[in-house]
Amino acid sequence: MEDQTSTGQGQLTGLKVVEFAHVVAGPLAGGMLADQGADVVHVEPPGSGDAARAMGPRRDGVPLWFKVAGRNKRSVTLDLHHEEGREVARELIAWADVVIVTLRAGRLRAWGLDWEAVHALNPTAILLQISGFGATSSRADAPGFGKMGEARSGVVHLTGFPKARPCTPASRTATRSPG
Repeated sequence: MEDQTSTGQGQLTGLKVVEFAHVVAGPLAGGMLADQGADVVHVEPPGSGDAARAMGPRRDGVPLWFKVAGRNKRSVTLDLHHEEGREVARELIAWADVVIVTLRAGRLRAWGLDWEAVHALNPTAILLQISGFGATSSRADAPGFGKMGEARSGVVHLTGFPKARPCTPASRTATRSPG
């Protein structure tokens, strides 16, 4: 990939980041790096792209979450289910200083986005792997979004109301039960 520098300014200008991440956690991390001048390339699947493009509150019919998550970034569409897409992914990894991933451990290994594969392609790259259960636990291939973490930690029980079903923190659907 041709070396391009960020058009932004900040203490991370010149840092190259590739983001194989979707929805919230990974794109938030990449967004913070981009805010400080890093050149961030967000990789999206073909079709509808990142699921965050259709999520969250809307303004004038436009979902706003991706406006936040995709700010100050470039996006590229890659189909990582096919070898041609994985080849471009390897080129991006070789180009990058930081690689952000949020896929399950088995998928990362299958697609060559796990630590061993990233390090073999680019020994100086930093890998930020965000997952619900880590890379090596017995549940490494289980989904791990925030709501699941809140539920498994018990915080939904603590933030609910007596005699009502559990609710997630800041839930707008939680209602106080009578009595």
